[in-house]
Formats: sequence, C-alpha cells, structure tokens
Amino acid sequence: MNTHSLLDVHANTTSNIRVGTTITSPNIKSMIQAVATILHSQLLEDQSMRKEIPTESDLYFFSEEKYIKEKPEAFDEQRLALLRQTPKVENIYEFIKALYDCAQFSPECCIICLVYINRLIAFTGLPLHPTNWRPLILCALLV
Repeated sequence: MNTHSLLDVHANTTSNIRVGTTITSPNIKSMIQAVATILHSQLLEDQSMRKEIPTESDLYFFSEEKYIKEKPEAFDEQRLALLRQTPKVENIYEFIKALYDCAQFSPECCIICLVYINRLIAFTGLPLHPTNWRPLILCALLV
C-alpha cells in the first residue's frame, strides 16, 4: 500500500458544488413544484376521507359546484368532467405557474399561498376538492 498517494488526497471545498437556489435567488420552478405536490397530497387525503363541503356553508363559495348548479347550461359534459376530475400535480403546477407568470408575483408568494390555504383548512375544516382548489389558489395568491 502506497501511503504517499493516500496523503496526497485533498478535500474539495465547494469548487465542484453547483448551488441552484439561494434565498436571494430562489428556484421558482422547484418552489411551485413543491407547493403543487403538497396541495395534491392534501387533496388526495381529503378525498380518501370523503370530506364534503356543506352547501349551506359560506365556504361553499370557493367551490365551482356552486356556480355549476346556478348555471348548468353554461357547462357541457366535457367541461363538467374536466372540472370534477382529480388534478395531477402537473395540473396544479401549471395553474400556479400561469398565475405566477401572468401576475409577476414575488417568489415568496407561492409559499405564502400555501400557508394561507393550510390555515384556512386548519381553522375551518374545509376539504380540498377537485372543484375548489383553483379558486382557493387564486384567492390565496391575491391576498
């Protein structure tokens, strides 16, 4: 065994590490992906527990079902099926990203949006559903 070659090994500091995100320069795509994944997980959990939004509740205003019932002629079968299907993480990501790009929100808005939605769910028991995730995200981003 050559002890000289073992002693010549030097520790590498950060010269080979590529930092993709920092506090001053966050990776927006990763941030939106993380928020979308968390919201999707919450939605699946609420669906598995069969939580429903009471129609007499003020929280029913967040549900697209309210507006479907008020104007059923405005929704064809294809649109109804699309609104009621469980979104994939990619669908939630694309929705948030479109809003983010359109309104030019600051990076921290995505995290604040998630905090607002989690607080609303925690304090009211509002379940996340295929028909209320879009209005909730929109309202949470605008607040």
